[in-house]
Amino acid sequence: MTAVRLDPAVEAAVARVAREHPATAFNVNYADADGRDLALALRDTLVAAGWSQLSAAGPAPGFSRKGLIVWAPAEGRGIADDIADALTAAFAVQVIERTDGGPVALTVGVATWATARGVRPER
Repeated sequence: MTAVRLDPAVEAAVARVAREHPATAFNVNYADADGRDLALALRDTLVAAGWSQLSAAGPAPGFSRKGLIVWAPAEGRGIADDIADALTAAFAVQVIERTDGGPVALTVGVATWATARGVRPER
């Protein structure tokens, strides 16, 4: 598996939005091993922009949706929409309102991310 980074334009857009919502608690996970590097690239961008990761990025077994999913409680919906807007130019993105009391979360869904637009091999 090749490590990836977000495309510079996507990374800048996500970082800009994240800085507008400082100290947001979040989690990130991935549906399949191929999505791990993209999940970690998203995590790194959010942490660098001042967000607070609650737990290590990990697999989401049994998750079968495609694309990127941004989860947020009702009071965090604006943040989720802003992050989704920053990602939409490169990825298929869904925003889902959480009702389980959890934080903002990103899930890299099922796909072949090795050749996805919006990412590039890490050098």
